Amino acid sequence: MDAADHLKAVAPLADANVVRQHTVSRVILKRFAAAPLHKRAGLLEIVNLDWLNAKSTFLGPFGCGRVDNYVTYASQSLEELWQTVENNLSAAIAACDDGSIFDHPEHIKTLKDAIAVHFVRSVHTRPYLDDLWRDFLPRFRREILATKRDMLIADFQRKYGLYPAGPEALESILDDAMAPQLKLRDKGAYFRTSLERLFNLASRHLDTFGLEVSRPASGEFIIGDAPAIAVGSDGRLGVRQGVGVTSASTIALPLGPFLTVSTGSTNALIELDYEQVHRANGWQIRAASRYVYCRPESDLSSAIRAFARDVRPQPGH
Repeated sequence: MDAADHLKAVAPLADANVVRQHTVSRVILKRFAAAPLHKRAGLLEIVNLDWLNAKSTFLGPFGCGRVDNYVTYASQSLEELWQTVENNLSAAIAACDDGSIFDHPEHIKTLKDAIAVHFVRSVHTRPYLDDLWRDFLPRFRREILATKRDMLIADFQRKYGLYPAGPEALESILDDAMAPQLKLRDKGAYFRTSLERLFNLASRHLDTFGLEVSRPASGEFIIGDAPAIAVGSDGRLGVRQGVGVTSASTIALPLGPFLTVSTGSTNALIELDYEQVHRANGWQIRAASRYVYCRPESDLSSAIRAFARDVRPQPGH
């Protein structure tokens, strides 16, 4: 299905929307919540990377990893697509926990798709795509005005019965022609269809890789608000640093304090030493938009703040 047909297909669903949308799966976030007997039972500890001197806050999974109105056009249908993965995620994680994961191809597929979902459904995706639009539109306008001048003149004459007096007249005709598409963009239609298309592309690409299931020999994992980390061979992280699904050497996603999955050349069970866990946690802090989450009983919030001070500029500095 090409882009135009995709837009037509979702148009009848445009007004079926969900306000509260999670960019980080609650299935995963629940695993970072405090244990039942802890004083913060059921809550995650939240470190705000923009305000490192502030105290931690604590919320349940429903209040974490959420961006209200993240998708504003036909979002219900997109949520249903995400749920085809997330509804199977608990069983796939359980297979990791009991060591049977590689006996279940369907669970391997679910975990790879969970990586794809979280990479695509990221807080960084919208600004990344918005930047592409801002770069594309002026270039597109210049190209059409330069290469389709005769067509624009003919359109102007059909509409007004006059020969266009200057470039402003041709620009107005082009503006009229582009208006319906820009209206769809402003409604979020292109963002909505782009997410689905990018997920399908990522899902197919990750099918060609193995799955690495890793546990810490010591320490534990944290999770950021942009948790699927695409790592370049030179250490760059994610789309903000130019690393996409196809150019990443690996993409890693924490599934709990003691479990992370990543793409690799083959399927493998891996035990990570302290330095490897520290590096993985550093990726989460560096790639996060604003928030990092950890188990309240982990005592990792001070380490998160210390690392963030070294790698992230603070507001007002």
